[in-house]
Amino acid sequence: MTASLARYSQAGPLRPPAVTGDPRELRARGISATPRRLAVLAALERQDGPCSAHDLYSSLRAEGTAISLTTTYRTLAVLAQGGLVHALEHGGETVYLACGDERHAHLVCRACGLVLEAEPVRLRDRFAGPPEAAAFLIEEVYGVCGSCRTAPPI
Repeated sequence: MTASLARYSQAGPLRPPAVTGDPRELRARGISATPRRLAVLAALERQDGPCSAHDLYSSLRAEGTAISLTTTYRTLAVLAQGGLVHALEHGGETVYLACGDERHAHLVCRACGLVLEAEPVRLRDRFAGPPEAAAFLIEEVYGVCGSCRTAPPI
């Protein structure tokens, strides 16, 4: 796992991921439940925060799973398209997080990598803007968490 993304919070009103890795869950989303897809999803669920495809691949290989890095990337793309995994950007790298069924937003700290899950909000509920903005649903917000904002400079 990427060291700066080791913190993942499910405290307070936040929901833990509801992904179970059950093959029926994949099939219900139109995804073939292949052994490699199940292995990638299970490995991602064991992470304590978002991780890169390469870190996940290394973890799978260390566990003895026969998988290529290309297959790991492709599998993550399929799982993300099916809504079982979310892809987030951190430090110019795409990282992945197992997520559940319920629609939610991610709050991502650019400084320390803290990721919080929260209820999604409509843009019109929080910001003034043109009428076209009213239909936008906020799914990811990047900023700086309270701890990093108040931390003394190093």
